[in-house]
Amino acid sequence: MEVSYKRSMSCSYLVLQEPDEEFQNTYQTHILLENQIVGLCSCKIQKIDGKEFFYYEITGGQTLCNLFENKKFKRKDLEELFLAVVRVMENLDEYLMNRDFLLLHPSYIYRNLDSGAYLFIWFPQGSRMADLEFQNLTEYILPRIDHQDEAAVTLGYGVYKESVESGLRTETLKTYIYTEVQEKKDEWRENPVYEEETEKEKERQKILDDFYNTEEEEEQGISLREKVLACTGMILLIVLFLAIRNFTNISVGYLCLGAVALLAVIGGGAAVWYLLRKGVRVEKKKSISSWEGEPAEDEAEKIEMPLQEKEEQEEVGKTVVLHGENAAVPYLQQDDNEFGRQYFLQKEVNVIGKKKDCVDIWLNVATISRIHAKIVRKTEGDFLIDLNSRNGTLLNGRYINPEEEYLLEDKSIIVFAESRFCYYCS
Repeated sequence: MEVSYKRSMSCSYLVLQEPDEEFQNTYQTHILLENQIVGLCSCKIQKIDGKEFFYYEITGGQTLCNLFENKKFKRKDLEELFLAVVRVMENLDEYLMNRDFLLLHPSYIYRNLDSGAYLFIWFPQGSRMADLEFQNLTEYILPRIDHQDEAAVTLGYGVYKESVESGLRTETLKTYIYTEVQEKKDEWRENPVYEEETEKEKERQKILDDFYNTEEEEEQGISLREKVLACTGMILLIVLFLAIRNFTNISVGYLCLGAVALLAVIGGGAAVWYLLRKGVRVEKKKSISSWEGEPAEDEAEKIEMPLQEKEEQEEVGKTVVLHGENAAVPYLQQDDNEFGRQYFLQKEVNVIGKKKDCVDIWLNVATISRIHAKIVRKTEGDFLIDLNSRNGTLLNGRYINPEEEYLLEDKSIIVFAESRFCYYCS
């Protein structure tokens, strides 16, 4: 099976040569071309020099190999992948299509990073067996499981055992996944700690509700009382002023001075009362925050900036001393400005993109794909590979095809989307 990749405008395609003659005009091939089967990459046929080529659109997708180049499979990753396999198998059965033509090699399993959906390739050629293909997939996954995640280890090795013993049985696989999830929930609920945590959660929620409801009522009530008291005070002062003026010989000036002094005393007392009350409410909020496990206000003020921004600032502001070993390491230098940043290619495979936990060279640029490209070191030199990026990669002014290797030479110009770099190997 000859595989190639093409890029046309903003779309990327995986191209497979014409299938075996016996499958070219079959019912199943027509179903693939005329229907958009959920879980399969959309396909079309193009004739070139009398030969038919199957074009599978893979725009915006990343292969399983690229996604887990620098990360391990966790429980959630395995569950989503296995359930995606189950669903696509069921859809093939619904359309009476042969399961054995489903390509389950990791380099042909794509995941759309926007929707999170897995997409598979169905190609009618050869005599592959779905059971063996799935077993090979589980063997690929085993060494890449995060062994600190016990649930991932249990699921990964359990599914591998099932695939070896009974092959790919969708009902068995679904039962295994869902049964394990339910057993863990039941085990947790039967644990006495679960009941204690539930009671604590209810008590905590009750305290929070009472606190915020009381606070809201107090705020509404205080504003109303303040208005009533202010109006009543003003009326009493006016009545007192008129009474003193009519029944005594005190001058108007002294009366006004006395009224001002009285208002000052009342205002000062109200201010002291408000400050004391505000202090009590702040202490309440601090205790509630500590109950919830959140930082108090005075602690929150100490956080100067988000962690990501702080890391960026530290990385940009830090001066790196070049040692002898780095001098011989190939590197990329940002060529957008005079003082471009340097990225040393110290690993055999260096993945470039903006999905921080999956790449070696993190470029926080909107037009760059989450997993955009990679540079692979071989005995012949360093090779640039575009990983089906949405906006493409240019090498010396020309777009390169996705998933194809291009040898880099010293001072080659690479453009990831709109970020320009120069490659140096000496």
